[in-house]
Amino acid sequence: MHTIIKIAVVSVLTLFAIVGVVSISKAEENSPNWFVENLQSGWSKSNFVEIKASKSPMILKKKINKEIQIELIKNMIRDNKVAIISHKGEIIAEQWKSSEQIKPGGNSITKSIISVAIGKAVCEGKINLDTKAWNYSPLLADTSWGESTVEELLKMSSGAHKTMTLFAGHKDEENRKNAIKIIKKEDTVSNATAFLSGDERYKESGSEFIYSNSDSIALGYVLEGATNKSFNKYFQSIWQDAGAEHIAHMMVNSINEPYYHAGFAASPYDYIRFANYILKRMKKNDCFGNYLKKATTKQIENPDSFDNRNYGYHIWTNCLMAEEAFCFVGAMGQFLLFYPEKEILIYVHSVGKKWGGINKWGFLTLNISQKL
Repeated sequence: MHTIIKIAVVSVLTLFAIVGVVSISKAEENSPNWFVENLQSGWSKSNFVEIKASKSPMILKKKINKEIQIELIKNMIRDNKVAIISHKGEIIAEQWKSSEQIKPGGNSITKSIISVAIGKAVCEGKINLDTKAWNYSPLLADTSWGESTVEELLKMSSGAHKTMTLFAGHKDEENRKNAIKIIKKEDTVSNATAFLSGDERYKESGSEFIYSNSDSIALGYVLEGATNKSFNKYFQSIWQDAGAEHIAHMMVNSINEPYYHAGFAASPYDYIRFANYILKRMKKNDCFGNYLKKATTKQIENPDSFDNRNYGYHIWTNCLMAEEAFCFVGAMGQFLLFYPEKEILIYVHSVGKKWGGINKWGFLTLNISQKL
């Protein structure tokens, strides 16, 4: 009986998604020009929804430091297309190998952005971190994800199943292929069908960090259920508060569900604006500021770390050169590094696996910090 009810709920929610949670503009439906240069496999075939820009965008001042500019250029390799360094809110070095009009997809940078949205919902009283996730979404009932608290999902510790580095946060090859199919619009299944499958209850919730796209998808359903809004609608106020100059985009599947584990795309300059906004909010002793401070410090050990990184709330911590440094990281060379003590930010957009890696940019940040 419970299974029948659950299927009915899933069907209703899927229908709700189809009939118009989000709208897609005609100009963006087919291979948006700003996205083609991003070279992310299959993404140019996907649909996107808008996240509106601020009416009062943050003015990004430039004060190029010649010594650091030379250092940045020396560190650029073939796969790096954009790199921007900000210090105390000013751009002190930048290098472009592409148009300034592009809006690179962040890949798993999206996971960290979802965490920021969750924090806002917590501070609005819509989400309690200690509450089990199924309370916010019937789709998560009777699953490891649903039986995890929101905080355990933020720490990637649902324990639902193993994942392999080879499959980039997916359980296995089949799970990865399902995800690619819906990205390329070759299948019309929901995110729940594609990602929340193969639940093995591998570990007790909260006991171990296991990097998993499915935990991020579950968080997306929590956010949507708690706020009664799709991600792009809910995140819009944050994006505007951050002073974004340009519309951002979120990739959606064939039934208009956002990809909560990936799919966020924005102007490189707006990534820097957003990062400055995060640092600014972290200085405030209010609910959101305190959430961000906790989210960006180690909450769980990463047993597989080869570069010193651990994990906060969907945000990488201990990013190489300093304990308080943290970073948003996406596959194929998407990188946003924060060094709060020195107010240094680095944004990197690349188009391949040979992008230099976190170690390279972490050491550059440390080197830069000694020059400022």
